[in-house]
Amino acid sequence: MYDHISGALEQLIRKANLLIENENNNAVECLMNIVSRFNMGKRTNLGATWIIRKTSLPGNFAVQQIVIFSTEATENDIAKESVAIKAFEKKQNVTVTNTGLWIHKDYGFLGASPDGLVGTDTIVEVKCLYSCSKLEETGLEKILRFKKKTCLQLKDGKTSLNRRHSYCYQVQGTLNIAKRSKCYFVVYINDAVPLYREEIEIDINFWEHEMVPILITFYKMCIAPEIIRTISGKDKSVLIRNT
Repeated sequence: MYDHISGALEQLIRKANLLIENENNNAVECLMNIVSRFNMGKRTNLGATWIIRKTSLPGNFAVQQIVIFSTEATENDIAKESVAIKAFEKKQNVTVTNTGLWIHKDYGFLGASPDGLVGTDTIVEVKCLYSCSKLEETGLEKILRFKKKTCLQLKDGKTSLNRRHSYCYQVQGTLNIAKRSKCYFVVYINDAVPLYREEIEIDINFWEHEMVPILITFYKMCIAPEIIRTISGKDKSVLIRNT
């Protein structure tokens, strides 16, 4: 029985790209965010090495949290993304090209959908801070002093993306999957607050040693078993086929 299950898991990993139904489905990208955000069913900013060793989430619950993920904040992110991109294009005097879902050439279960591309070597990732959007303050530094739990950190008078925040994992994952060397990380709060932009370089070492091993383990422990459980009793050739 173990050999059959183990074999099925390995086959799912090799053929994982065949399970993706929609090339614009951000649910695939959410798998990378899981690295730093799950702990006992609550979303927290945990380090990458905690996810497998500390979580006690049942596999099917964890999968549901990745695939079915929609809140008022995420809806705001979607609604304001185009506004932020237009403001960024104007500020930087660049053109942002739309793109779809990118699949890792070696790990078909890892995908990323950049918010846009600039030129041939740069991606754009936009975040709209819903929790700060209703504040009357219009200075970014003052907002960050008031709202300390955001993706941005203020240290020694300088603003930057918190390198332990899940968005950092998302940026590095997207850069490595899309094979781009730089990301424009853009933060939009509202029209009254200046747009924040930060250039983030690809970190191949971080991706290969901090992220990939944990993502593979999580896929084997939670995603793949849930797929097998879901299609148990059905024609498995629908999902796993020889090509």
